[in-house]
Parts: sequence; C-alpha cells; structure tokens
Amino acid sequence: MRQTNLLRTILASLFAFVMAILTGCGGGGDGSPGGNAGGTPSFSLSLNPSSLNVQKGASGTMLVTVTPQGGFNASISWFHSGLPAGVTPTIGPAATAMTYNLQLAVDATAQSGSYPFTLIGKSTGVNDATVQGTLVIPGPTPSFSLDLVPSSLTIPKGSTGNTMVAVTVSGGFSGVVAFSLQGAPAGVTGSFTPASSAVSSGLQLSVNNSVAPGVYSFSVQGTASGAPNASVSGSLTVTAIAQPSFALTATPSTVTVAKGSAGTSTIGIVPAGGFSGTVTLSASGQPAGVTVAFSPSSATTSSSATFTVGSSVTAGTYPIIINGTASGAPNASTTVSLVVTQPSGGTQITMIPCLQQNDVILFAFQDGSGPWTAVAGNSGAYSFSLASGRGAVAITLRDQVRPDEIFTMVLMGSTAELALQMQDPCPNFQPVSGTYTAGEGHLVAIDVGIAGTSNFTAPAGGHSSWTAPAVMKKPLGDLFAAESIPGGATLKCILRRDITLSGSNPSVGGDLDFGGAEAFVPGSAAVTLSGLAPSGQVITGICHLWNPGLDVGVVGTSFSFGGGSLPPIAVVPASKLRSGDLQSITATAMPPDYATSHGTSPMLLSQYWMATPQDVTLNFQAAATPPTVILSQSSPHPRLRFTSNFAAPYSTSFIFNVVQVQGSSSSRGWQVLMSPGWISGGGTFPVDTPDLTSVAGWSSSWDLWPAVNLLWNSVNSGSSSGNARVDGGRHWTCNYTAEIIP
Repeated sequence: MRQTNLLRTILASLFAFVMAILTGCGGGGDGSPGGNAGGTPSFSLSLNPSSLNVQKGASGTMLVTVTPQGGFNASISWFHSGLPAGVTPTIGPAATAMTYNLQLAVDATAQSGSYPFTLIGKSTGVNDATVQGTLVIPGPTPSFSLDLVPSSLTIPKGSTGNTMVAVTVSGGFSGVVAFSLQGAPAGVTGSFTPASSAVSSGLQLSVNNSVAPGVYSFSVQGTASGAPNASVSGSLTVTAIAQPSFALTATPSTVTVAKGSAGTSTIGIVPAGGFSGTVTLSASGQPAGVTVAFSPSSATTSSSATFTVGSSVTAGTYPIIINGTASGAPNASTTVSLVVTQPSGGTQITMIPCLQQNDVILFAFQDGSGPWTAVAGNSGAYSFSLASGRGAVAITLRDQVRPDEIFTMVLMGSTAELALQMQDPCPNFQPVSGTYTAGEGHLVAIDVGIAGTSNFTAPAGGHSSWTAPAVMKKPLGDLFAAESIPGGATLKCILRRDITLSGSNPSVGGDLDFGGAEAFVPGSAAVTLSGLAPSGQVITGICHLWNPGLDVGVVGTSFSFGGGSLPPIAVVPASKLRSGDLQSITATAMPPDYATSHGTSPMLLSQYWMATPQDVTLNFQAAATPPTVILSQSSPHPRLRFTSNFAAPYSTSFIFNVVQVQGSSSSRGWQVLMSPGWISGGGTFPVDTPDLTSVAGWSSSWDLWPAVNLLWNSVNSGSSSGNARVDGGRHWTCNYTAEIIP
C-alpha cells in the first residue's frame, strides 16, 4: 500500500513536469495554441514607411519597430544589404522603447533609381530578424530659371527701354520657354523678341505718356511644357520727358604751350535727353596772339581744339571758354586753362613726316628723358626744341584706306641725328601707266622713279597694260623692268633713262617689249656666302639697281637651301650703267625654326653695294644676343620692355616692332628705332614702348589692345660705314621674332 502511494506521487510529479514542458513549447495553459511567453526569446522587425523617397543631397528617416517574443530584451546589432553607393545609413533609438530611427543620407554622387534593401537585426542567442524596405532616389526634375540683364530700367515717358531675359536650364530641361510680362503698371507694355526661346529673349518696354513718373515693379513669367513655371522680377523707373541737351568736356583741361608753339585738347560732346544733333564749336576769352582752331568745327561726338600761341604772348595762365551751340538744345560750355611758358633753350628741329596713304594724327617729342609733349603741325611741318643733346619723336599714323589700322613710329637719337630726319617737303604722287609685251605666263617687275615695285604676270598672248599706282612727281626719273620665269632666272631687262615725271599723265615712252631691240640680257654675278652654318637654312638672294632717280629696281633673285653659295644672280651689265648707279646684292639666311623659336633663332642678312658688277662674297656676321622681351604692363594697355645689346658689328641702329591684328582691317602697332646717339656708347640697354597717355590729343583707342596676342620683331643693324649705300659698302642685320600671348 505504501508503494502504491509513492508510485502515485512520482507519477503526479512526472505529469506536472511534462505539462510544464508542453506549456513552454507553445501550448497554452488551457490546451490552446499560444505565444512564446515564458518560452524561447526572439524578435521581429517592421518599417514605417516601407518605401522612402530621398532627393540627392538630402536624407530621410524610417521608423524601425522591434516586436519582442519569449521575454526578449537584449541589445540588437544592425546590418543592411542592397543600398547603393553614395547612401549612408544611420540607426539609433527613437522616442519609445523598442523603436529605432533609420536615417538614409543620399549624397550628390548617388545614382537615381529604386533600390530594395534588407535591414538585418542580430542579437546573441536568438535568430536574426530581417525586414524589407525600398529606397527611391528620384532623378533631377527638369526645370529652368530666368534672369533679367539689366534688372532695372529707367525710361522717360513716351520712350522705350530694353533688357534681356536669360534662360538657365537644369534637370535635363530641353524645351522652349514662352515669355509674358506680368504686374506692369497700366500704360506699360512689353514685347519679346523672340516670344519663345530656349536661351534668351529681348524685352522692350514701352512707356505711354499717361504713366506717372515713379518706380514700378514688374515680372517676366516663363512657361514650358514638362517643367514648372518660373519668373523673375524687375524694376522700372519712369521719368518725365527729358529735354534734349548736351555737355562739353575737355581732355586735358589744362594745356601747356611754349610761346611760338601749339598744343591740343580733345573736346568731347556728351548728349542727354535724346540729343542727336550737331554742335558748332567756338572759343572766347583767348588773349591776343592766341588762336583756337577746331577740327572739325562742327561735330557730333568730339573735336580736336588746337591752341596756337604766338611768340609775343606774355607767359601766364589764360582761361579759355569753349562754347557749343546746337539747334533745339540749350548752349553749353567748358573751360580750358591755357598755360603759356617761355620757350626752352636748345636746338630747333623741324620735321615733315611724309608717309604715303597715312594721316598724322599725333606728333609728340621728348627732350632727353623729360615728359612727352604734343606738337601742332603747321602745313605738315612740326617744330620743337631739344636742349639735352638727345631726344625722341613719336608719330601716330592712321591708314587712309583702313582707318582702324593705327601705327605709332618712334625715332630716338641725338639732336644731330634727329635734325637730319624728315627734312624734305612732302612730294606729290600720281599713277603712271603703260603697256608691256612678254612671254605668256612670265613675271614682269616694273619700277618707275621713286615708287615701289609693281609685279605682273603676262596673260595669254603676253601683251597687257600696267599701272604703278603711286609714283613721286619729280622732273626726271628712270624706269627699270625685268622679265623672269616664275621661280627662275631673269630673262630680259629694259632700262629707260630721264623720263619726265612732273606733269600729269607722264609718258614712259611706249610699250615695254621684252622681245624688242631695247631689251637686253642681264649679266650675272657669282655669290659666295661666308660665316653661315653649312645647312638647314633657306637662303634668298636679290639684286637691286638704285640711283637718285630710281628708288629700287629688282634685277634678279636667287634661292638656295643651305651651303656656301647661291646660284649666280642677275645684274645690270656695266655697259648699261652710268655715274651715280649702284647695285646691291643681298642674301637673307632664315633658319627653319625662325618663326617658332620664341625669339632665340635669328634670321641674318648680308648686303654689298657696288658701282661695277662683279662676283661677290657676302660675309655674314655672328648673331647678336637675343633680346629679352617682357610684358612690363598688361592693363589698361600692354607695354613691352626690350633689353638688347648695342655692339659691333650691329652698332648702326636697333629697331623693335610690335603688331596686333584683329580681322582684316584692324591693327595696332609700334615701331621704335634707336640710333647710337640715343644709346650713348652702346652696351646693354632697356627700352619700352612709350606711354603717351598724358600727351594732349592722345587717344587710348590708338594704343595696344589688352588681351590680344602681340607679335614682336627686333632688328639689330650694322654697316661698314655711316652710309651703307656707297660703293663697297656692306650692311648686316640680325632679326628675331616671337609672339606674346597675354
């Protein structure tokens, strides 16, 4: 019996243990299914929202909810998969228990698209939990914006004003924007040209006379298919109807002139209120002995006022009133202070610059290293005084045919050297015409008196007319003509003496017939070259005939590619020469990289003058040291500084040229020539393109252009005598060239 009770007790305990196990494995206490309460710990995850849109450069947040089971309350480690490059996830606790914030930061480099991803939660001793989500990175939204340039307009009543609407696109927008004016006051209308555009449109605002003066706002709206509208605001100031008027300015307002000389000031005309008329200029208040001349006397933009001071005028300061009158506008005036000084001592020099097809628009001089001073011309002659023993002149020229080609020539030398320059009265020039007969396709070169060479190609049949466009009028001159094969030797020459060139339509004596008795076969001269590298150079030879009645006649040419000699070159035979005739034989040696060596590879020239035709040895000199060239100033106008060496054998002169070209008919340039008297003893010297900004009458528009490439060239010259144009005279040059890109 006792065993039976013990057995019953053991069985009851075993039943209770089994029921406990069954209950922990998921059965409820009442035998129904149940949770994991009191069972194995675990957890599950959910996302809200499950899909998130985040723009590039922004971030978004999802709420992660953890549902614990079986008494789970441990910490969770977080992992993810499926997120693209450029997306950075960050997870941290949220405001309530068992919730977390998942922040997804999307940088600008992330690719647009829809990305499913998995968030994974891990904890010790339990299975991982996962949840799926989606990140959507939208592509850029096509859009555009508008700008007004300018955004503020001032328009008188009854007038119009213009601005530009600029379109800036983004997000791949490629449509066309239609424009409309919004918010403008009554009486103000706008027209767009074009009305629709993908780039820009011109907006013209018209203000009716009924609009009251004041400041008004308006906007321009743009609409386009597939993109949100855009607008931009502007400001309109309406003013009362302005009366046409003008004002006068004087640059410089103070003009200093020595007695017996002249100075200039530019009188500017500044219109206002729609004035567009012509202003007539006059002067008042000048003392006796002072004259004021305007060129032109009536102008619309500006005029040059020249103040000429007689030698009897007392030194002092004189206010001179410049008056302007115009139809339909009130008169205006400005004052110029004329400072009359005593003339400086020194040597008086008069120059007569005669340069074909060019007008002198400024003449200035410099005494030693003193300031540059403008000189007024008197019938084409310009007079000034030098007291320091040396000086310089600057002559600015404008091409008569292409007026935007402006060139300034500067001569620098001793007083004695400058006194010899430009002393002859300006000659008159005229065209000279005739006919020639030569072999068909042959080249014909004709030189008449003092003029450049005129070149022609004989047409079919060989007979044609010719014209030398600008031949100096003078009592007598010579004519020289040569017939040659293209790229080959001279075949025949014609030399006519003592042609009358002073009258109108001068006769040159009939047809130049290279097959007739007048024509002669030229002689030839052997040309040996000395002092050159043995190869690699392009050698060009040429023979010229010169006398006081013939500026230059091309007799023959010759070519060679390196080596110690040229092919024989044509010369005028002794039987055709007379006293005063000279011939020169010149050879130029150009290395292949002359134009691309950036000023380090020289082009050399050697020349020999002779009264009697003969074989010639041309001795080339060693190259001069390349100049150092820097851009010493780039704004507002470029200035160049050349540093070179003035030494034998190149001790006759140094020239540098600077040229800028824009288009086919616009250019700016400087040429500066220095003589031994300026450099005073030779050696290394710097020289700059002069700054004429302070010179009366100078215009900055004549100076070098900023931000435009500059091509420079330097020429060192030497001679065996003071004048190379003598029998037996030799002449040498060394040239360098390069381009400066600002």
